[in-house]
Amino acid sequence: MKSQATEDVSVTNATHLATWRSSMAALVFSRTLRHVLGLVLVVALVPSLALARAVRRPPPDLGASGDAAVEAEIAPGSGLAAGAPVMVPRPPPPPLTVAEVRATLTQSRGDMMACFPAGAAFRATVQASLSARGGLSLRVRTTPADAAVRQCLDTAARRWLVRLEARPIRRTVSASIQLRTPTQPPPPPTPPTPPGPPSNRYDEGLVHASLDHQRDAILRCLPVASTSTPGDITLRLEVRPDGSMALEGATLPSGVGAGPVLSCLAGIVGSSRVPAPPASRSVTHVVTLGR
Repeated sequence: MKSQATEDVSVTNATHLATWRSSMAALVFSRTLRHVLGLVLVVALVPSLALARAVRRPPPDLGASGDAAVEAEIAPGSGLAAGAPVMVPRPPPPPLTVAEVRATLTQSRGDMMACFPAGAAFRATVQASLSARGGLSLRVRTTPADAAVRQCLDTAARRWLVRLEARPIRRTVSASIQLRTPTQPPPPPTPPTPPGPPSNRYDEGLVHASLDHQRDAILRCLPVASTSTPGDITLRLEVRPDGSMALEGATLPSGVGAGPVLSCLAGIVGSSRVPAPPASRSVTHVVTLGR
């Protein structure tokens, strides 16, 4: 009986010991788990705290471009490597300025100059305005007025300026550019017309007037009886470039001897002078008798 009681006590003690050991193990596990979770939470929060501290630092001056990334150093004791770069959001670009609009118009000058017809004299003014509400607007004037040239200038300038609409615009920004086609040199003077060949025209009336003035002397070369007989004396003359004349031949009325008459007529013709012709020429003069 005593042996049976001792055995029951041993079993009870063993059960209590096992229960105590299980309780202690569960307690140790629970405390260990809470410690591990605390460490994990600390490790997770340290980078966020370091990033917040780095962001609170004033960013460096990036200039007008705003394209550089900001680098900040991690504060000591943050748990991250010292000096490690941290990327932060870029600041917004600066507001649009008149100088940028003017520079963009200057860059588009080559495209706009191609709008003018070759050799034509043109002047143009292209004015660009950008506002937060109205966006981009262009005003183009040309002298002389030409709708096709204005449309071409508008399109060429707009291709360059449209990119500026994405920039912040606090107030209306305007700029203009003047265009002028190259001045054409004056045409060379027309060379003088070379003198033409000497004209062969001559007023033969001058010869006839001179011989008509000598009519009485010519008639005295004929016999008296023949001057009252109807008929003609035809004189064939050479008018020389110096204005002198020479008798080349004559046709006399019938019955008039040729010898002394021709000599007399040749003397009268040879003593006469007329304005000089451009060249030697033959003239026929007729003296009518019986009138």
